[in-house]
Amino acid sequence: MAKSLVFLSHISQEQDLANAFKVFLEDSFLGLIEVFVSSNEESLPAGSKWLDSITHALRTCTVEILLCSARSIERRWINFEAGAGWVRGIPVIPICHSGLTRDALPPPLNSLQAANASDADHLRRVLGTVATALGSRTPTVNLDAFAERIKSIEETLSLWSQLEEFAQLLGDARSNLLQNLADGRGVKWPNCPDDRARGFLSFAHFLAVHEICRLEDTGVAFAGGIGQVRDLIFHPLSQSARILRSPQFKFRAS
Repeated sequence: MAKSLVFLSHISQEQDLANAFKVFLEDSFLGLIEVFVSSNEESLPAGSKWLDSITHALRTCTVEILLCSARSIERRWINFEAGAGWVRGIPVIPICHSGLTRDALPPPLNSLQAANASDADHLRRVLGTVATALGSRTPTVNLDAFAERIKSIEETLSLWSQLEEFAQLLGDARSNLLQNLADGRGVKWPNCPDDRARGFLSFAHFLAVHEICRLEDTGVAFAGGIGQVRDLIFHPLSQSARILRSPQFKFRAS
């Protein structure tokens, strides 16, 4: 008997979360379903045509799940894929994560029965919706354990999102800093326009709090657009290169 297909829509930076949901759903329904994830090698075997595979999956899936974050809902593909399920009249379930809640979904996504990814009760309703579409019983699984795992993934995704926001704010000033840290070299406070100095200070402390670098205060101060600013040296840590060169980080160092 052919398995029912569940289409899981996501952006590439949230691949780890998508794969976690794929395994969770397929295990929960004991192999009755196949979850299509566009970034997963099982869903897109070598040699397959990416767009053709996605189109076929959208035409044949029984349920569509959207992984929704503040970053993903701005992407055209997420909204395009949501519209495909909407037109077909199949259940389309937004699952919100990494700081975005279902109450904050924009229209028309807020008209759907959304869930928060790390809420066990919400996940139970997601399983119920999928089960109804399949004509099966709702599986009994340990949702609290899975919700805790999702929280851990959300923390990582939130780090990438915040890191990108800061990097975007700083423009060209970020390049020298991130590249040197990724290469294992310390760097002094890079030249930064006065109107971005406050944002750069926030970025510096963000990097330190998340152990992407260690800050050294040289004891020297200079005048900036926000008054006296301490001269800082950024020292790379053991995980600096891994984080700053990760494909999940839009402004990754080369």
